[in-house]
Amino acid sequence: MTIGWNLGNTMDSKGSVETAWGNPVTTQEMIDAVAAAGFNTVRIPTTWYCRADKEFTIRPEWLARVKEVVDYCYANDMYVILNTHHETDWMVPTVDKIDDVEKKFVYLWQQIAEYFKDYDEHLVFEGMNEPRVVGSKTEWSGGTTEERQLVQRLNTAFVETVRATGG
Repeated sequence: MTIGWNLGNTMDSKGSVETAWGNPVTTQEMIDAVAAAGFNTVRIPTTWYCRADKEFTIRPEWLARVKEVVDYCYANDMYVILNTHHETDWMVPTVDKIDDVEKKFVYLWQQIAEYFKDYDEHLVFEGMNEPRVVGSKTEWSGGTTEERQLVQRLNTAFVETVRATGG
């Protein structure tokens, strides 16, 4: 991994389509141009919960679309960083919510890791983007000791979940 490019405000939009925030549809030609410009890594921030049902089962067509974009990068021998992004509506690391949050978080990552388990080291998973308690006094200053411990609990669950797929 050397120089990276971020495909932001696309797969992470909270709208029903990747163009909801005004960006164009991601195409092979777009990623080819990014590679031709000298980038060898693409970060694909991805919001999953709004493309899942109430039980957090990700819609198959969304997984397929994310895979298509990942494959555009693979066609250029690029590295890809795939994450959970803009999940703060439900991912609230507080004592009263952590059990439900962890259950949903683990289930999301089980699906993602299983779907991509046959990919090699060019695909990197980023468990959480900016984990925090939205609106708390310590939201942007590192959180409280308790919040950090709960985020670490989610980090541990993420690692264990991804590794359990065997991919």
